[in-house]
Amino acid sequence: MRYEFEESKIDDVLRAAYDLSAPQGLGFLHVRPGGLDDETIARIKDSGIGLFAARLDYVHGRAVKLTVRRDGDVCHIPADHWFDHSLEDLRELAKRADLGEPKSTSEV
Repeated sequence: MRYEFEESKIDDVLRAAYDLSAPQGLGFLHVRPGGLDDETIARIKDSGIGLFAARLDYVHGRAVKLTVRRDGDVCHIPADHWFDHSLEDLRELAKRADLGEPKSTSEV
């Protein structure tokens, strides 16, 4: 199962993932107030290459730890696991980014 979306929604996905992530370890030293800024989103997307539309580990001290894969014109994230986050966090990310229901990988 995975959430699929057009690349035009990636900003919404990145913002939601950031908002739903908390500082871990010494990350509290780098935390910034507020949401994810446009400049950081642009850098994250620019670093995506090949099969990856975006790969986030720690962003401004928050343990985001999300990988957005690219398959042609479609981006996707797994619907059953988000490292260091709960399934409820993942469902909330999908809701905030308006991703709809996950699709079975057999439908892909």
